[in-house]
Amino acid sequence: MILILIVGLLFLGVAPAAGVELHLKNGDRLTGEILKEESGVVILATPYGTLRIPKEDILPAKSLPPAASPKEPWRIRVSVGLEHDSGNTDYQSYRAMVAAKKKWPRGRLETDVFYEYALSEGATDKDRLRGDFFYDYSLAPRLSFFTKDLFEVDKEADLDLRLQGGTGLSYYLYGPDESHLQLLFGLSFDYEDYRRKGAYLVTRALLGLKGAKRLAQLNLEAEATYQPKFSQPEDYQFEGKVRLGLPLLKNLQFSLRLEDLYRSRVPEGTEKNDLKILSTLDWLFEW
Repeated sequence: MILILIVGLLFLGVAPAAGVELHLKNGDRLTGEILKEESGVVILATPYGTLRIPKEDILPAKSLPPAASPKEPWRIRVSVGLEHDSGNTDYQSYRAMVAAKKKWPRGRLETDVFYEYALSEGATDKDRLRGDFFYDYSLAPRLSFFTKDLFEVDKEADLDLRLQGGTGLSYYLYGPDESHLQLLFGLSFDYEDYRRKGAYLVTRALLGLKGAKRLAQLNLEAEATYQPKFSQPEDYQFEGKVRLGLPLLKNLQFSLRLEDLYRSRVPEGTEKNDLKILSTLDWLFEW
């Protein structure tokens, strides 16, 4: 009984996942899974091995099912580097980051999670964890639905939790593919819970531009959003991000990233503009 189970499992391991039956002109029939169609040849996986069958030997050729399109891999970037902040804070910190992108026939996901740490004279100046997420779902050739979210925890700023979400419609000026530019229209909310100040919730309109392009050897990514309050349009925030990636080796690149956050209204004694300059080494791979 055990031997029968083992043999059965072995055959299950080599059996094709989805069976098709091909009828040949000489009367033979072959059952297996079509892996690929090349010029004049069908590559068929069978329990006995992989076969290359000329299309001219198959009857009827027009009934052949199309070969499955390859799945889009996860594109992952692991980065380590230094960040310099100016504005409300002026110091250098270390940052470790993992970013990932994934495409589906009608959807696209981008994630970016990083940890930032700064130490000065034996004391911790910064201890921050943040994650950004962007998902885009196609509704029409140039129109899509998007959601844009983030979470953040900053122990040294007494920020227990920050949640920001945005959703709306996106219109592609060109793309969508690796090179693209899209307009964002929607609304957003910003929830912040400070250990000493308490929690508050703000809702805003969201207008923005987001894109990516390859310029010679440089990989350019940029995003800019303008978010005014619904109740007080003069109270707004503007956020811009630009990243330039320069390939060094096959899976290694140097990146320079600029991040700017401007708030039109801030508490007294607080700067309106925060600028971050980040330089990293990135390891790129697919999974």
